Amino acid sequence: MTFPSWLPSLGGRRARAISIAWPVVAAFAIAIVTWQTTTLTATAGLDPSWIAALHLAQVKGIDFGSDFVWTYGPLGYLAFPVAVTGQTLAEAFVFVLLAQVAVCYLLLRCAARALIAPVAVVVVYLVAALPLAHADLLFVIVFLYALWVLEEPGTQLAHWFPVAGGVLAGAAALTKTNTGAAAVGIAVVAAWAVSPAGRRWLAVVPSILLTFAVLWVATGNSLLDIPGWLKLSASIVAGYSPAMQYEQAGMRWEYLVAGILVALLAAIAVPHVAAFERKRGLAVLLITLVFVFTYFKEGFVRHDTDHSPYFFAATAIVLLAFAWRGLARWVAVGGVAIALGAVAVSIGLHFSPIASSRHILRQTEDVVSPSKRHALVAESLAVERATYGVPPRLLAELRGKTVHVDPVESAVIGAYDLQWRPLPVPQSYSAYTSALDDRNANFLASGSAPERILRQNTQVAVNGRNRELEAPAAFRALICNYTQIGISQVWQVLAHTGPRCGTERKLASARLVSGQPVSVPQGAPDELVYARISLRDTLVNRVVSLAYKPRTPAISLGGGAFVPLVLATARDGIVVHVPPSAGFDPRFNGADDWNLIAVHTIAGSATVDFYAVHVRGTPGTPFGEAPRAPLPHYTLVEVMGHEAVRGPDGRTAPVETGGGYLDAAYLVGSHFSLGGWAAEAGSGTVASKILVFVAGKLVFAGAPNVDRPDVAAAFNLPSLRRSGFAVVLSRDQVMDGSMPRNVRVFALVGQRVLEVTYPLDDPWHP
Repeated sequence: MTFPSWLPSLGGRRARAISIAWPVVAAFAIAIVTWQTTTLTATAGLDPSWIAALHLAQVKGIDFGSDFVWTYGPLGYLAFPVAVTGQTLAEAFVFVLLAQVAVCYLLLRCAARALIAPVAVVVVYLVAALPLAHADLLFVIVFLYALWVLEEPGTQLAHWFPVAGGVLAGAAALTKTNTGAAAVGIAVVAAWAVSPAGRRWLAVVPSILLTFAVLWVATGNSLLDIPGWLKLSASIVAGYSPAMQYEQAGMRWEYLVAGILVALLAAIAVPHVAAFERKRGLAVLLITLVFVFTYFKEGFVRHDTDHSPYFFAATAIVLLAFAWRGLARWVAVGGVAIALGAVAVSIGLHFSPIASSRHILRQTEDVVSPSKRHALVAESLAVERATYGVPPRLLAELRGKTVHVDPVESAVIGAYDLQWRPLPVPQSYSAYTSALDDRNANFLASGSAPERILRQNTQVAVNGRNRELEAPAAFRALICNYTQIGISQVWQVLAHTGPRCGTERKLASARLVSGQPVSVPQGAPDELVYARISLRDTLVNRVVSLAYKPRTPAISLGGGAFVPLVLATARDGIVVHVPPSAGFDPRFNGADDWNLIAVHTIAGSATVDFYAVHVRGTPGTPFGEAPRAPLPHYTLVEVMGHEAVRGPDGRTAPVETGGGYLDAAYLVGSHFSLGGWAAEAGSGTVASKILVFVAGKLVFAGAPNVDRPDVAAAFNLPSLRRSGFAVVLSRDQVMDGSMPRNVRVFALVGQRVLEVTYPLDDPWHP
């Protein structure tokens, strides 16, 4: 069915005008009523921080290339309309709006070839309401445009595709690395197929290259940095599947649904292109395969409710993109319904055209008005500062210095207007290949290293990996080139001092049998010990990594649970012992001392080589409050078969649970440090007093003494900000020879006694 054929007989000129105008108007309307950006306020957190980093890189003049690389390129900030800065918010908002309108327009043009216009509008509305990453919009536009011109190769749109498609693909390559590369491939294949005999299709290559180069320079980057950026970006893409794979429980059924959708698509697409000339038919199948495969990896490598809906949304888009005929059009509509159903079961579907329209109208007003845009930025900064709560005494150590934030919270830079000098891979968990890890490590050891590093004591653990397992070479370089100059319960400030580690010496080697622990040899008192693990991988596993997600090894440190081990960085040197001379507080890896190491291998046995280096420095001062004499008379007693605490006034209160959390307890030298937060979180009531008992005897009593903005933010209760505690005891108090005594922490909340929750691997509380 031709696009205007549903129109009544209105005369050629009028019918043509309507046929041109109505899809544009309808596309704007659909984009408005399916608007999914619910807030423009920037916040703190793992993902919000790398989004903030993209905006900050643009306004603070951070060069992409060997000095900065991420999954997104220098145009990546355009995909995230959040109020990090007023300028980048406006640019991103306009980009997302126009890109969504373009996607809706192309979907309407494609769908109306198979369905009458009113039905096409309804179906496109349903598909546009599905979640689709804004960073992928240019990729989707390139695909829909390419499929359109391949279906209608004799049009003016097809004639200009080598240039227009190349421009779009070049921009996509600078927005998001993996989908940008796929967009480039689709543009080249489609240009080759739609061009007549001759070399005119080759115009797509200079169009891509010229667009890439112009936009690269326009965003403040040097052409000389392109090779380094391409190399590191390729490493990020290649290392993603082995390092970041994940399988959320209860979602296996989505594989069956995905298989059904792909089978339906193949069943109708192959016969559909059989009538095409061979080159054009092959191109249609190839670009469709690239599009679906790209989204399969995006949705199922990290298979959770955040990612899998993207695959189903992309599949629905493909099913609308063909000019189906006969029964095929209804099979395609049925496939769209299946995709909608899968998303509805996974995360739910919310069709709220009125609410979406109100959101975008209000946000448009906020973005257009300079004063409101400024207010949004100010609100975002206030939210971030309230969450981070970096103490003024630590901020004073950062002012006037170049700063990197470890491991993830780059948004701190904007929140406190600090001078930013990030590591090349700004969030440590993404330095998951040796090339990326070594780049960060070399940067930390160079003259260009940031003068200060602000580290957060965070519980965030990607795939359960400990901090010392993320970018191990960079972590070792951190210890060997920085000293601690400031500390709080949540934050640590490090100053760049230059090299302070000696020459590497080998301690021992051992053969690792899968799952069996090996003892870690001891170094000298002031030596840092690390392990280089050599693992074999199979050819089949490497091939699987390209198409899906491979088998990965797992590691256990100190006899704890096995967690995924990044195969590509296993040889980089995992720190297993940090000496007191490092001067790091226990909360920030200063007490790392793993006496056992075990690995579940992929292929047979493995080897581990242990090395040591001397670290020059002095032990840091323990952070926390020491007991004050005399202690009040609190005792643990038993009343009618139940445990209770008797206070100085003789009254007893039964011990209950739910008094907060013991984040960690460490023994370092002659000191024992423990810290956490104490409150009744449900009501937001902070403990009036914290009691610490060791072997049934009171050893500490005091009020909360540490700010915990992270706890207040996690529960969205500002009253919990002053709920933290940090306590320092002596080694003799908590040790019975070589055995730890039982350490228990209680929160007094009103007349109640609530015991905190302990970590599962806490050796001080059986």
